[in-house]
Amino acid sequence: MVDLAQSLLESLGHPLLVLDADLRVQRANPAFCRAFHVSAVQTKGQFVYDVGNGRWDIPQLRGLLEQVIAHNKTLEGVEVEYQSPEFDRKSFLLNARRADLDEEDAPILLLAFEDVTQRKRAREQIAWEHALIRSSNYAIVLHALDGLIATWNPAAERLYGWSAEEAIGRHISFLLPPDRLRELADNLERSRRGETVEKYETTRVCKDGKHVDVVVGISPLHDQSGLLIGISKIAREITVTERRRAKLESRQREQEALVAFGQHALNDNLGVLMERAVATVAATLDTEFGDVLELRLDGKTFLLRAGMGWNEGLVGDRTVGAGVESEAGFALLSQRPVVIEDLSTETRFSAPPLLVDHGVVSGVSVLIRGRNRPFGVLGAHTAKRRLFDEDDVRFLQSVANVLASAIESGHAREAMARDALLLANVRDSVIVTDLEGVVTYWNEGATRLFGWQAEEMLGRPYPARYGDRDAQSFVEGTIQTIARGSEWSDEWHDYRKDGSRVWIEVRVSRINDASGNPVGVLGVSRDITERKQVQESLQLAHEKLEQRVSERTAELAALNAELLTEMEERKQLETQLQEAQRLEVMNIMAGSIAHELNQPLTAIVNYAKGCIRRLDAAADEGGELRAAMGLVADEAHRAAVLIRRLRDLAKRRSLEIKPNPLNDTIGQAIFIMEPLIRASGVKTVRDFSAESQIALFDRLLITQVLFNLIRNGVEAMEQTQPSERQLTIETLENGSGFLQVNVHDTGVGVSREGLANLFTPFNSSKPGGMGLGLSVSKNIIELHGGQLWVAPRECVGTSFHFTLPMP
Repeated sequence: MVDLAQSLLESLGHPLLVLDADLRVQRANPAFCRAFHVSAVQTKGQFVYDVGNGRWDIPQLRGLLEQVIAHNKTLEGVEVEYQSPEFDRKSFLLNARRADLDEEDAPILLLAFEDVTQRKRAREQIAWEHALIRSSNYAIVLHALDGLIATWNPAAERLYGWSAEEAIGRHISFLLPPDRLRELADNLERSRRGETVEKYETTRVCKDGKHVDVVVGISPLHDQSGLLIGISKIAREITVTERRRAKLESRQREQEALVAFGQHALNDNLGVLMERAVATVAATLDTEFGDVLELRLDGKTFLLRAGMGWNEGLVGDRTVGAGVESEAGFALLSQRPVVIEDLSTETRFSAPPLLVDHGVVSGVSVLIRGRNRPFGVLGAHTAKRRLFDEDDVRFLQSVANVLASAIESGHAREAMARDALLLANVRDSVIVTDLEGVVTYWNEGATRLFGWQAEEMLGRPYPARYGDRDAQSFVEGTIQTIARGSEWSDEWHDYRKDGSRVWIEVRVSRINDASGNPVGVLGVSRDITERKQVQESLQLAHEKLEQRVSERTAELAALNAELLTEMEERKQLETQLQEAQRLEVMNIMAGSIAHELNQPLTAIVNYAKGCIRRLDAAADEGGELRAAMGLVADEAHRAAVLIRRLRDLAKRRSLEIKPNPLNDTIGQAIFIMEPLIRASGVKTVRDFSAESQIALFDRLLITQVLFNLIRNGVEAMEQTQPSERQLTIETLENGSGFLQVNVHDTGVGVSREGLANLFTPFNSSKPGGMGLGLSVSKNIIELHGGQLWVAPRECVGTSFHFTLPMP
């Protein structure tokens, strides 16, 4: 039995002392020795209060132990603290019980120690953290992974307005505005991955419905085993003072960064400067990504010219669309900065693969403007949700402006280098001086012309090498050029380095800076010695020519008299020729008078017969008889006018050619010919597409031409099926200052043999026809300065065309 008790004592994991009735140590188990860094020998026989150099001599403990021995009481859970040089202060729970072994023996006391230091510290830590949470001025909200709120401190009550009773148990999403719900999902996903979300600015909704700007930090909560059990969110309101101070600090950082970047812009090449621009923007705006997108010459795509944060190999190779398929393209199209708050909800443009592939959420882009066309776009992007403000946009635009100036300056330097190379190789002498006349540039052409090397002339006053007269002329011309801002030129004899003379032509112009202020003078000289020699030879030849001209003048005077006589004779011949032409027209007109008068007289007879039939019927419904008699009168008048015109032509009177509406004249002719058209079953189509319908013509004669063409077209369709009889009259502008009239029929057409003699007088294919209608019409059109011609149609019929001049 003793052995069993001994084994149990040895195997106990908690420290244990066996005390006698006098509270002296009879035995200390190994766990006690380990816990208090003592040996069994050191403790055996010691008074319990002397163990550990008297550190157990605690009055409270002494009284309790004595009661256990004296009154057989049990001591449970008495907490005491013990501190040893070997370890920090520890807390123990003491449990004591009296044991009576035999009636003869004195009782013993079993004193057990339980180390609760860690447990107590954990409780203290929890209490401390709870007090810290409650006393914190920051709103602290703890919620589970499902979003249900578990902790809501007083600061959260003050910030958001909801009490802990109202908030605990609700889903955390009630604090977020609708447009920020994606932010909750993103943060939850990051917390599940064990990430800590650094402080960022956002917006929350209070109980009264107002929105409050806050700074939020998010941390995952793990248990002792490392298992994720919840999420901690600490927030505080952004005060006006803080926002102002942050703005000032941000502006100061931006200004310092901009100044430093501007200094680099003076020396760096464009490639290095673009990379520096990206780095400056990313560091100042605290973004993971930055880019310079160069607009290509086709204007349809951007090239990722410089970048930061993008996958390796993309810079210098990746392209982005310049249309609405990208943020940069939208900036180019809208000509203003573009701010992205959340790329996934963007509706103004498509999300380009470059941004999507890198998880970009927010960003800002501005144009890099050039003098003639944008160079490209400067952008900053982040994988975190962020709202870039006006100061961010302003800073980014300032960097873009500096970059644009550097690009323009680089192009200007390249252009200057090309110009310098060009000037160095130009044949003419090119010399530049400052406003004091000191030479600042001297090209190879100047050396070839004057003999001095550039080293000899640079830094010397330009006129110093001339004689007094030439120097004065040069100075006066230069002063005039600078004063007026115009170009001055002159020619003179100059001297080469070897003393020989050379004729030069000098052109002097003012050089201005970007503000238009004069900074120098450009002189371009050319060797004209050979030209002057040629001029002298020409002058000598001119003098000889003058003498020869004088001699020929008398000869020409005699020839001139003969020429005047010849011209008078030619004039008389032209008059006779014109008279012959007029008589020829009269002859044609006289031959066609019967043909032309036959039309109105036929109409008069037809209308008169119609009137007689109506008189016989004693009926005149609707005034038709009166109208018919009016047409009889009109046709009789027209016949009289034709006779008068023929008489006027014989008397050499001019035609009445004046501006007339062509479409109206055609319409009147169709109306007069309507009885014939209707009787023949012909459909008429008008296509008056000419924008201007005014032409120069004698209205009566052109009406006669239209009568002839309409009548010929109607008669040509006698053998055509009635349903296919169509006469089309078109007007159009032919682009040469003429209006053109086209008359198409669907008749039998004209044979090749008939086309050759179609306009020959007295040639007719119709039985009883005189063959004068088309001949007379052609002469009338040509008298008006136009043309009349015929062309067979591809399918069926014939087309007549004539032109009349426009005013």
